[in-house]
Amino acid sequence: MIPVKPAENFPSRKVDASAFSKSKRWRAVSNYGRAKSVRLLEDNFDPYHKPDAPAVEHADQKINPFQPLDGNYGGPPIPPYEWFKLIITGPVVFLVRVLLLIPTLSLMVIIAHIAVFRAEISSPAQDAPPFSRWRLFLVTILQKFTRLVLFICGFYWIKLKKHPSNKGQAMRVIVSNHCCVMDSLVHFSNYQFSPVGIQETASTPVFGSVSKALQMIYVDRLAKDSTEYVKKEILRRAQPGTGFPPILIFPEGVCKDTTCLVRFRAGAFVPGQPVLPLIIRYPHWFFNPAWTVPSKLRQLRILFQFINFVEVEELPIYYPNETEKSDPILFAENVRDAMARHMGVPVTDHTIQDTVLALDAVRMQVEMGGVNFAMLKRENSRITLDQSRDLIKVFKKMDVSNHGTVNFDDFCRALMFDPEDTLASRIFTLMDMDGNGQLNYHEFVYGMHVLLMQCKTTEDFMGMSFDFYDDDNDGYVTLDQTIAAFSKLQCLLNEGTKEPENVPFQKRITALEREFKALSDSRGQVDKEGFKELFVRVRNS
Repeated sequence: MIPVKPAENFPSRKVDASAFSKSKRWRAVSNYGRAKSVRLLEDNFDPYHKPDAPAVEHADQKINPFQPLDGNYGGPPIPPYEWFKLIITGPVVFLVRVLLLIPTLSLMVIIAHIAVFRAEISSPAQDAPPFSRWRLFLVTILQKFTRLVLFICGFYWIKLKKHPSNKGQAMRVIVSNHCCVMDSLVHFSNYQFSPVGIQETASTPVFGSVSKALQMIYVDRLAKDSTEYVKKEILRRAQPGTGFPPILIFPEGVCKDTTCLVRFRAGAFVPGQPVLPLIIRYPHWFFNPAWTVPSKLRQLRILFQFINFVEVEELPIYYPNETEKSDPILFAENVRDAMARHMGVPVTDHTIQDTVLALDAVRMQVEMGGVNFAMLKRENSRITLDQSRDLIKVFKKMDVSNHGTVNFDDFCRALMFDPEDTLASRIFTLMDMDGNGQLNYHEFVYGMHVLLMQCKTTEDFMGMSFDFYDDDNDGYVTLDQTIAAFSKLQCLLNEGTKEPENVPFQKRITALEREFKALSDSRGQVDKEGFKELFVRVRNS
């Protein structure tokens, strides 16, 4: 018999089972996730929709949820004790576990194949019916084997804290924070469900077969209509009486530590059904099983540990009000806030796109600070993920000293500006928000987005360049200032070539001088409209 550590008991009190109804519910009065007391409250009590609920801290500017952990790219070094386990004792533990996992996982694959034999699998082309009883019986056997797999991996006890108010209540959707790949196994050892995951899972050894047996809803990130299919399938299965098991979704969509909760995606909340929030934690001393950027080594290190700890805590089932039913985004935010309030952690607006940026940043050793893609989108809706990734590369190119900051000389050198140039000085001053003469990544990326917001076209950029070079604000610029502005346009907007000695660039300068003489006044100057017209003529020449 595999030992399963019993759930932490709430204060004993005899209560009629009929008291656990939708209108009479229990509430755990908690402090940072530690239940202290439980009391039965009056009819129609709602533990979530309270006007006096404490506000949840939004820490977008303070926290980077994807900061590398020890042993991950630029993260802290692995502690000496961990090295001892990895080199001296770990290989023996790892080998024994692998030898035990091979037959166990092989049996799971066989059972999973039997469970899905000649079964219809849901896809965008067809809506499969729920499994019959004999198939569900095999899924129950898979659940027991999953607990055995966790036991072999060092999770000898799973601390499950069930909430009394959930007893006898039907739930169609389960949501949980996401720490690592073990989360799904831990939850499946306690609950039967159909998960939502990426399409690549179907072709993964072992887990691909098991995912089909669980009637997983697959998300194809390359298909344009995949999102609509997933929403429709969740809505179909989440309705009461469908015969499908509850749906498990990690609404964060990314793995991270439990120091915060990032933005919840709204897919799990589209049906407007009550959801069961679960909080999963991995207590540890030296090795944190969670990861913030993908790392195969970190996954393997779980098998090198003598013992791994995990605890799962239920919150009361969240019943949405009418406003939340009609607004899945609001529903998702409120559930996230309720979970964060119970965990005692802040929330941020980081999304799955930020994992891509974070991976680029840690590989190039760029400190991103609190910058996230959602914030950039709010500031400039035209910004793309590729543009944000390019800005990391540009900043790394400027940061030649690897100090995480860029001075004016480095800024000019990387962007091929003349340090004496007025435009270079003004752009740098615009970006240097704290005025210390150094640009960090946060200042640089927001400064670039200000430029992109103001410059929807290259003509807009020329207009802004005119304002920069018009030192005396008389509404006119000279030929030298015009050539300098045109040169910077080549660098910042990648129009033509970047190297001044390039022949096509020199031909354009010749055309610029010719058109300038045609448009300039008797003083050899042009106004703002003439400046823009000049650029159009040169570009079309």
